Amino acid sequence: MKSHAISALPEIPRAVTAAFAAMIAVMGLLGVGVWAAPSAHAEPATPTGAQLTTELNIIADTSQPTATRAALLEGGTAAVIRVNIYMAALKANEAANGYTVSWAVDNGPITVAGTTATTNITLTKTTTSSGATDTAPINGVTWVYLGDTWKLTNAGVCKIGSFGGQSCGLS
Repeated sequence: MKSHAISALPEIPRAVTAAFAAMIAVMGLLGVGVWAAPSAHAEPATPTGAQLTTELNIIADTSQPTATRAALLEGGTAAVIRVNIYMAALKANEAANGYTVSWAVDNGPITVAGTTATTNITLTKTTTSSGATDTAPINGVTWVYLGDTWKLTNAGVCKIGSFGGQSCGLS
């Protein structure tokens, strides 16, 4: 087996090395972080109520592809299965009792701590025959920022389902 010699790297002139060292020292004195590693991800921006309402509508729309809906849920496909159960029960109740349900994520307060956002959702029940409406809040629904997307947490899925009397098997 032949051995290949690695050619020596050119020597860096002492003046360049000294200038570089001086520059780093000055930057350190000025408080410029030279050696700090860049953060993996910037802190997420606080989501808007409209943004999360759009995501919630996609999650609840059983005609949307499972992969599209799973991408918006912390629990992925397992959470989609749970949401499908909730939506089937909701649609059966709507048909049997003559009403429709819609929801909106409130714009305030939306609080963000690290990568978790906590929101309130307002459910609106509209009676089909009269158009009369009732509203009810679901407070403290959580979303988590994963992979550059705000995703409804498993706890959030369970909280919404429990409001409709549904059990939850997500952890």
